[in-house]
Amino acid sequence: MLRTMLICRKFDEKCVEFFQMGKQVLPGFVHTAIGMEAIAAGACAPLRKDDYVVVTHRGYNHLIARGASLNRLMAEICGRATGICKGRAGWLVEDLSVGALDMGGVLGFHYGLADGAGLTFKLRGTDQVVVCFFGDGVANRGTFHSGLNLAALWKLPIVFVCENNEYSVSLHISKAIPVKNIADRAPGYGIPGLVVDGNDCVAVFEAVNEAVTRARQGNGPSLIECKSFLWRAHTEGFYPYEGVEEWKAKDPIKRMKTRLLELGVMKEQEIAELESRANNEVEAAARFAMESPFPKPEEALEGLYA
Repeated sequence: MLRTMLICRKFDEKCVEFFQMGKQVLPGFVHTAIGMEAIAAGACAPLRKDDYVVVTHRGYNHLIARGASLNRLMAEICGRATGICKGRAGWLVEDLSVGALDMGGVLGFHYGLADGAGLTFKLRGTDQVVVCFFGDGVANRGTFHSGLNLAALWKLPIVFVCENNEYSVSLHISKAIPVKNIADRAPGYGIPGLVVDGNDCVAVFEAVNEAVTRARQGNGPSLIECKSFLWRAHTEGFYPYEGVEEWKAKDPIKRMKTRLLELGVMKEQEIAELESRANNEVEAAARFAMESPFPKPEEALEGLYA
């Protein structure tokens, strides 16, 4: 999980660097998740290869945690023909090879997508699970209610994971949600609801692991709220949020390093080597993307029709 978080952090930082170099390098938007790496790493760790995840526009970390190719992911974000979706999706990439469903740009649409995946698992009689990631902002959309209501009614094998970073674009959660915790809404659907420290990777893992086990056993969905904070803006080019410095002191990567050292699981040198390898992997992915061509204009209509 530490390795995953290190790669996620360095990958996001490289995306920021590319974005700042201009559209000739990265011709789209970048939604980083710097400071929130523990959620993706902890929540994806209990999953099997045949499980699914449904992610949002801030989903690079989840694809990385699921084992997506760094080369092809970076190439896709940079709009290159060698990308996962051949440069056509950009930052809204999906990767079915790792069970990562559509990273669509319509906020709050994906609860139904998770229900659909969960229903297929139930109808086929498998014990697969889908984890549906979403932000605190879209917990106020009607699709949140209908998605969780249907999942609970049909006991679908879904774990709903809210990545609460306190802001939906620029609106603070105190002005958007009348309850203390989004997970407090779970009893309204008759499902378990739990709040965890989203900067504690092990706490996220333990909570999601329990919910995944429950789903595999046919006991239906769960709602887990992970409280964290986004170090950078909603998207690159926006102003960063207030209170960042306070949250940087709760850096999930630093906390994980300290924990592993105190437990005697790793040594300083081993962690340094892990960081070096993560940096090398991301730099290699960056070179791959920059050396890859853009799609040809005459290929623009390919893939529009089945």
